[in-house]
Amino acid sequence: MQVASRQPIWQETGGGGGTVLTMRFTEATGLYVNFWIDALPDAEPVAIWGDGTKETLPRGHSGWWPHTFASYGECKVRVKNSSFVGFTVWDSGSYRWSDALVSIVDKGGTYNSARSGAYKNCRNLETVILTAPGVGMGQRPFAGCTSLKKVSIPGGSYFYDGTFENCPLLEKLEFRNADTLWYSIFSGCGRLREVDLGNVYQIAGGALAGAAALTDVRVSNLTVGQLTQSERIGNVNGGPFPFGAGPNVRFHCTDGI
Repeated sequence: MQVASRQPIWQETGGGGGTVLTMRFTEATGLYVNFWIDALPDAEPVAIWGDGTKETLPRGHSGWWPHTFASYGECKVRVKNSSFVGFTVWDSGSYRWSDALVSIVDKGGTYNSARSGAYKNCRNLETVILTAPGVGMGQRPFAGCTSLKKVSIPGGSYFYDGTFENCPLLEKLEFRNADTLWYSIFSGCGRLREVDLGNVYQIAGGALAGAAALTDVRVSNLTVGQLTQSERIGNVNGGPFPFGAGPNVRFHCTDGI
């Protein structure tokens, strides 16, 4: 159900928890937004729109959730009882309202899957903080986010093709358990110099390709021999070392560089 807001109150309301999305509406973005919401199992998703209105969807909802605001400006939208909030669920293009998104912060620890293309080409997205354990990434969920500077996904565990493709302002990324990296995760990240993968078990052959400024990659659970796949046991799975990285990249492992 779509409800037009009549009395804008540009503030965050609705208590704690949930996923909070800071939105900044202008004439260019328009006032209409259409989110895709995946509810937590057996839960009713709730949206506190930050403009004085609140809506609840049926238990177990997985689908679109549109809303029209009444005035331009900035507000914080809080969505509770959901595992995903985004603009699309496949690796497609962007929408007029994509540029309204400024930040995504999971304050409930329930956001566990960024679907393919979820925020692709959200050109004003600056901050992403996802706190849940085991957060999976589809294809290119943050590709083309040209203002993205701060990313914290400590529980990230699966990064599919092009996760941060063409995010030119990213300089450093830290994960505790990257686990699996597919192709061209950081391609086009021209300022990215350091990546801390944490624990990793599978790296595709071109996972680190296209990050021209990359100088240091840190791995918490592998020796140099295991990362270069020269040990008898415990070698990382995937493509050949150095996984598309440039010749001057230093790999920091448990026993040195």
